Amino acid sequence: MVVCAARDLAGEGATAIDLFSGTGSTSVALACSFAVTSVDVQEYSRVMCSALIEEGSPIVDDRVFLDRWASFKEGLLCRYGRLVSYEQGILGSPDENAGELSSIIEHGCLLAMDGMASPELSGLMRESLVTPLPDGLTDTIVRYYGGTYFSYLQAVELSAACSAARTFDGWQRDRYLASVICAASHCGSTVGGQFAQPLRTVDRRGLVKTKTIRKATACRAKSVSRATMSALEEIDALRKPGPHNTAIRAECREWLREQKPRADVIYADPPYSRYHYSRYYHVLETIARGDSPDITPNPATGRPSRGMYRAGRYQSPFSTRGGASGAFEELFVGCSASAPALVLSYSPYPSDRPSTPRMITIDDLTALAKQSYRHVDVVKVDDITHSKLTKKESFLETSETAELMILCRN
Repeated sequence: MVVCAARDLAGEGATAIDLFSGTGSTSVALACSFAVTSVDVQEYSRVMCSALIEEGSPIVDDRVFLDRWASFKEGLLCRYGRLVSYEQGILGSPDENAGELSSIIEHGCLLAMDGMASPELSGLMRESLVTPLPDGLTDTIVRYYGGTYFSYLQAVELSAACSAARTFDGWQRDRYLASVICAASHCGSTVGGQFAQPLRTVDRRGLVKTKTIRKATACRAKSVSRATMSALEEIDALRKPGPHNTAIRAECREWLREQKPRADVIYADPPYSRYHYSRYYHVLETIARGDSPDITPNPATGRPSRGMYRAGRYQSPFSTRGGASGAFEELFVGCSASAPALVLSYSPYPSDRPSTPRMITIDDLTALAKQSYRHVDVVKVDDITHSKLTKKESFLETSETAELMILCRN
């Protein structure tokens, strides 16, 4: 539907900009008919879109990547091998070891070290941190997210895969990092399949929740290597490279204002609700950036937040009642200066979910659009789809949701 609307407004063979490009599903669809520029404020999105639409260089033999990955994994296991073996033994009999697995998930973060882990786990964590890390290796994924979001083995594999990916340059690096991002989404032990919050394995009475432990065990049984290679195959099958396609990390309003790009049509899919989606993808952002960020502290304790959220992560004004109107006004002004047509996707107020009200009404949105465009039409879309990285069957599978498309043109 998005591509059809864009074609109707701009014609085929034109240029398109995909703002708020996310995991890149719309960019791929647009790339079938347009030269596409993908823009998103988060680096994980730039990496995904680069892998999917940029022309890049010829694909190297993946055995080179796998060999480097295996070498980095071996090095990390020199530090974390005993911790990995301990957890793997527990995962072999989760019902008998539910308390120990709960301790790993609740208190097993190496960076936080809250002192509440079981004695055996605490000892192994301290031992790991004093064991030297071989030169040239990074272990951010293990220290930040091992135990909490991933098994220690999964975290070692993800960290090693990131290091291997970064031995390549440009698009080749992005292709491998994109596959690791997909694998992390597939394997994580989280609430709702996103990284907005880790699992809670203990109820208010202090009892271990056996269903949650079984869910965590199933997630931790997933193979990072298989998930990564499956993601590579799917990325290669789906990608629509073009010589003029490009992926950019930028805040869209600033980019439109400062770069003054020119295109025939713009597609925009801004946030709808009060949720700041950087909280959902913070682990993927760290994988994409390859940094070791400061962590937002728990205001009650001053210690790192249990979710290990990146400090300074982006907070979208489109997700606040006070900021949404001004953000949309600026967006419409910037889009109208850059392209004669805009397709804006937006969902109306979900009456069955009052906990997630929309930040602006459709009437107010169309009124703002009419300040920048001569023609504004609202079209109902019953089965428009979006990419969902965490869906079990396919890393880039889609799910249905009701939306409206606001078609603007001058």
